[in-house]
Amino acid sequence: MIIVVVVVVVVVVVVVVVVVVVVVVVVVAVIVVVVVVVIVVEVIVVALVVEVVKILLMMIFSSKLRTCDSLCMKNLNLCIPGL
Repeated sequence: MIIVVVVVVVVVVVVVVVVVVVVVVVVVAVIVVVVVVVIVVEVIVVALVVEVVKILLMMIFSSKLRTCDSLCMKNLNLCIPGL
């Protein structure tokens, strides 16, 4: 009878340890996946923001150049080289 109780206790302890280890591994894996996804999303967002800023700056500078060209055509005195 004592041997059966000892075997049952050992089996229960082993099962509990295995379950705890599996839960810890799954939690760590989920945390790693979340961190990687957050980093990838941040990199993509930063790249998109940089592209949008570049496009906006190009639009602003191209409109200023067009304005300067039109001013140069209207009044040659307003044309300043380098603008």
